[in-house]
Amino acid sequence: MSFTGDLPLRHSLTLSSAGMISAPELANFCHPLEAEVFNQVVCRFCGFIQPRSTPQFFMRAMLQCLMSHIRSEPHCLADKASLLGDARESGTRNKGPAPVFKVVQVPPHLVNEHYDDRYFDVVSAIEEAKHIFLRGAGIMDIFSADGLARKEFRIGETGFGAGRVVIALLDFLDNCGITDLSITYNSVELHPITSERMVSILETFRPQVGPLIDLLVQEYSSIEITKTGWHKMQFTRPFGIITVNLWIGEALEMLRALTFPCDAWFLDGHGPKKNPAIWRHELLLEIGKKTVIHGTCATYTVAGEVRRGLAAAGFSIEQCPGFGGKKAVLKGIKL
Repeated sequence: MSFTGDLPLRHSLTLSSAGMISAPELANFCHPLEAEVFNQVVCRFCGFIQPRSTPQFFMRAMLQCLMSHIRSEPHCLADKASLLGDARESGTRNKGPAPVFKVVQVPPHLVNEHYDDRYFDVVSAIEEAKHIFLRGAGIMDIFSADGLARKEFRIGETGFGAGRVVIALLDFLDNCGITDLSITYNSVELHPITSERMVSILETFRPQVGPLIDLLVQEYSSIEITKTGWHKMQFTRPFGIITVNLWIGEALEMLRALTFPCDAWFLDGHGPKKNPAIWRHELLLEIGKKTVIHGTCATYTVAGEVRRGLAAAGFSIEQCPGFGGKKAVLKGIKL
């Protein structure tokens, strides 16, 4: 079975059952935007396939075939509007015009050239961060666990990137109704970006969190990103004070430099296939050592090696509902 649109010849797609049955789960394999597009237009490509009545193994196989070909150009992303428009028109064999599949370029500044991977979901990255990390790690539960007596908390993050999770945390806490908090936020970045690039990456979220972007960029621009080691940023907000300690360098070095364990960890490096070093066993074990008892961790990936590594580090792991096109994410509690 083959299906083609207005893609270059190298993007003509051929679906074969051979070798495809063991394809990863949809949530583990594709970007949330791709998943949303796929779920709505798969019937348009093959004409007679109805997603709700098609065996899941076959759907996963077709997705694997589709996305592996599209991703032969690493910075390409399906044009959502074009695909969704076609999807609404179809549903049965030979109905309507031939499918149109347009490919657009993801701007290079949104792709981390060191890992050939997008920094985050380009559609709803702030809300995604709140769901996966803030709610996933149970931040409000941590803040309320010791009642009003405790006001100091420590959070760790692997993969600072453009500061997307910090922005999400500031926005979340600004609206949580808690005051007088003191939060130490320890993060790490091996390949720091310039403040100008940070602005470009975060600009799409300006309507939602514009003042927070300006605040972060202002603090970040004072950092000497060519110098390894700790760099400090501090923000005074309605909820209290958050001090961001950013380690420029390797994640394991940052972990070993931490003086105190963290109450929660946000594991947000590029995926295990793109950046296996940020998920290696040795590093996850160190995260376990630098987490308080009953502390938490949260991450977007449900990869088996990550689950096993976190379990070996002393976390009780569970899958939680995902966000957007991602079916599941992980949460861990330190035993």
